[in-house]
Amino acid sequence: MHVQEKLPINTIKDFSKITWEKKDLYNHEPFEEYTDLAYTNLIQTEVYQKPNPMPEWVEEICSHFKRYDIADPSIVKMCAGKILPLHEDVYAKFRKAHNIKDVNNITRYLVFLQKHTPGQLFQLGNTVYSSWEIGSYLSWQGPHSHAVYNMSNVDRIALQITCVRKAS
Repeated sequence: MHVQEKLPINTIKDFSKITWEKKDLYNHEPFEEYTDLAYTNLIQTEVYQKPNPMPEWVEEICSHFKRYDIADPSIVKMCAGKILPLHEDVYAKFRKAHNIKDVNNITRYLVFLQKHTPGQLFQLGNTVYSSWEIGSYLSWQGPHSHAVYNMSNVDRIALQITCVRKAS
């Protein structure tokens, strides 16, 4: 797990032009253990991902990750009042699409595209992060426990980049 410096992000355009795909994740992998009915309408997020064409500013941000063979971006919106409780990603679709056997070869980056709003939290392991700036980012390798909580009244939008390092 690494807390990184900020990326120089200059050209993010209006998010209202993105067609979001809602992901209701209650009772779905990797959230099966969260069975209380209180989670029914809480565990969800919205995404914009390939094969949809990525905005030009996404490609600009991904240019900072050229050290990887694969840098696969997704734009992720955590709506106000929604959560993704503590879980580990298994990267099943990514691994299948890119024929990756070892999950530990995958590095995930989360780039914050908006300034932090009080009530928005990101947990990585036992550490909770807040007060980020536009361009701040975190990374972890393999299946690492993390969670997202948006207890504010503002949607939180971030760029998730899933990467595999170039072979030496």
